[in-house]
Amino acid sequence: MELSMSSRMLLAVMLMWLVPLARSAQCPCKDAKDCDYHTRDSHPNKEVFVFNKGTTSVSRWHWKSFTALIAPADFDINQKDQASTMCITHGNDRKFGISVKMDLTGSLNSSDEKAGEWLSSAVQRQREWHADILNVDLVPYFLSDVNSTKEDHSQLALILKKLRDSLNKNTSHIIEVSCMAPWKPPCAETSNTCDFSWISMDACDYFVLNGDSFLDVGGDVCRAGATIPLPKLYYGMNEYQAHQVPLNRMILGVPWHGFDYTCSSFGNDVCTAEKNDQEDSSNGKCDFKKKFVSFGDIMANYNEEYRLREYNDMDNAPFFNYKDNATQHQVWFEDAASLKSKYRLVVELKLRGVAVMYGDDLVSLTTPETLVNDGVMWSWVAHGVLLETAHKPEKTDLHTADTVAGVGVGCLLLGVFLGVLFTCLATKKRVKKPKPAFHRDGGGMDDFVDEDPDL
Repeated sequence: MELSMSSRMLLAVMLMWLVPLARSAQCPCKDAKDCDYHTRDSHPNKEVFVFNKGTTSVSRWHWKSFTALIAPADFDINQKDQASTMCITHGNDRKFGISVKMDLTGSLNSSDEKAGEWLSSAVQRQREWHADILNVDLVPYFLSDVNSTKEDHSQLALILKKLRDSLNKNTSHIIEVSCMAPWKPPCAETSNTCDFSWISMDACDYFVLNGDSFLDVGGDVCRAGATIPLPKLYYGMNEYQAHQVPLNRMILGVPWHGFDYTCSSFGNDVCTAEKNDQEDSSNGKCDFKKKFVSFGDIMANYNEEYRLREYNDMDNAPFFNYKDNATQHQVWFEDAASLKSKYRLVVELKLRGVAVMYGDDLVSLTTPETLVNDGVMWSWVAHGVLLETAHKPEKTDLHTADTVAGVGVGCLLLGVFLGVLFTCLATKKRVKKPKPAFHRDGGGMDDFVDEDPDL
């Protein structure tokens, strides 16, 4: 007998509660304690997420320099190597997060069957991974539904709120929801078709701005450029804030990789390409045939080009050019200087933190072992400064101007104080204490007698 719509919805809700609870008791770790939720938050004011692709071992990472590891959506708990990522993360006393994709499309309804099935699978995924954070990737939804309306966003907020409530039911540990979003809201600044206020208040603990979402976002000219152009970054954050997303919930995604662009025309360091005729092209709207290159690949295979790299001050990013036979290429990426400027921006704008994408990007098949273990090349030092800023902002090197000004004022005040002190001492030494009248007469005032009674 075919089930009615209401019966199917009830079954989906029952599965959402029962299946995750049944599977949550299974622990893939050798030490069962590594399946326990993370309970100590050593950096409550700042977060440094490191996203993982699963291409390298995470055991060699510098664990004291970040707060959480986020695993990808295609990780399988039944795969021993992938499951060990959670065990290692909890074993290093850090939060573990698992990703899920928001694959709902079209007009959204928080009460329909599709929404119920997605909720059930998302809760189940968090339970079986013993995850402290569930990272919901909203980028696919916003890219596929560019014409989504305010009503769609309110329904999306209801779905995410139901997810948050479900995750924190029957558990003493608070499960956080991280929402990965594109670099700007899916609406123009003059449009009133979207509203993120409900999402920011009720649904998402963090908003992670996906660093790779800045690429290929339209325009009349296909031009290679920085992964995170600084003007677009400011614009996108301003738009989110205008749509009720507070800055202290935003986490800036920063790439540890770059892209190798194939140029159809090139001149004056400008690499351009033709537009794609096919809208569903895997290369996006521009026919760059761009190739993902990790920072490890750049250091291992383009060492000379990296040494001669140029810097675009407007986009605040490095790049270099090279030729493969007769074909011109341009590579844009992030280095230590451009990353540190973004860490500084996080501190100055009081964002919640940064999300490194990806921790695997400093390692490749040809990467020297010294690079893998070099803390400077990993830029972990900058992460440590970012976390330390949450506790001791006056001691970081991210406020150089303020520090110099403070030292100058201090020196001025000290100079004034010492000047007054020395003046007082000198004056005290020169001024003699006044002596009593008639001291030269050999007697005091008591010995003086007026002999003329009429005076």
